[in-house]
Amino acid sequence: KTRSVGISGNTLPSQGLKNVMLLKEGEYFNPDILDRNRETLQEFYQALGYLDAVIHEIGYKIDDQEGRADISVVVQEGARTLISSIDIRGVQTDVREQLLSDIPVKIGDPYNEMNISDARFRIIDSFVSEGFLNFDVTVQRSIEDHNASVIFTVIEGTKVIIGNTVIAGNQKTRYEVIRREIEKDEGRP
Repeated sequence: KTRSVGISGNTLPSQGLKNVMLLKEGEYFNPDILDRNRETLQEFYQALGYLDAVIHEIGYKIDDQEGRADISVVVQEGARTLISSIDIRGVQTDVREQLLSDIPVKIGDPYNEMNISDARFRIIDSFVSEGFLNFDVTVQRSIEDHNASVIFTVIEGTKVIIGNTVIAGNQKTRYEVIRREIEKDEGRP
């Protein structure tokens, strides 16, 4: 079993790091998952903006008398990368302001590639719901001195609006019921 997990070199709370790890105190020790624990901690640090963080090889000592393992993790966090600027280009000012308030990425947040990707998809969803189907959103990132600048560029296509709908082939459902439901969408994006 694992007797203890010791973490050094960290400024983040050790308990939070232990919670992320697969190896837990009091549970069975499996040396085969040491590398996976290192990768998990590395990803965790990167998600918090520590892009230069290094998790050195995880060491362990086994006390043969008690049958217990003591695990040691050495962390070198490095500087945290924060988002210093965000911009959305290719849209009108009022749309830009609305999109900036809707996306989950804000100035001062830790740089996290997952959040950037989520923001891109939220921008795409916003345009799809307005009827724009043939468009793209590109992301340009630049990181300098642990400050990240993120620019989303919207390449708008044409707006698609639902036109007249032809109802044919209905045998069980009455025409009026189908027409009532479809009329709500005609003329909308």
